[in-house]
Amino acid sequence: MSRIIVHTLVSKEAHVGDLLIFGHTQLAETLMRAGLVDLLDISVHPMFLGSGGTLVRDGLSADLTLVGTKVFSRIVKLSYAVSRPAGNEG
Repeated sequence: MSRIIVHTLVSKEAHVGDLLIFGHTQLAETLMRAGLVDLLDISVHPMFLGSGGTLVRDGLSADLTLVGTKVFSRIVKLSYAVSRPAGNEG
């Protein structure tokens, strides 16, 4: 078990409330694969880039249920409950 997963498990036991990750897809992906993500918030910003990275790498999947939306001036936040832990598919 990786050190980050152990640290996250200890933090979840010791603290009341949410653990937040902003913009670190590799860390979020590691925690999703370990089944440690309960809620996924994705903010949609209206712009066209023509290229860019993917949200997750190949092989990561999870069953998500939309549980909320919030509209800011030009940004939409989509909140998804993770109903099945992510795993390495394939």
